Amino acid sequence: MAANVLDIVRRELIDGPRAERQEVERLASLLGMWGDAEALNAELCDRLAARTIDPGDPALIEHLWATTLDTVAIDQPNYATFRREKSS
Repeated sequence: MAANVLDIVRRELIDGPRAERQEVERLASLLGMWGDAEALNAELCDRLAARTIDPGDPALIEHLWATTLDTVAIDQPNYATFRREKSS
């Protein structure tokens, strides 16, 4: 169990900054504003709640999928669906 935690921490330190930078870039493009990941995610949530952004927007769907894959790559890289998606 401790080895798994250390592996997650290692992946977070190595891959986390890149994943967050790319998330911020996608959000900034999607929302037309700059900020940190926390502020941009809060803005995205606000816009979705206010229905000022279409949940079916292909750019939003692409952003959510990329963010999910980055998170799984760090937390559960051996997850079967993740491995299948990364190989396709």
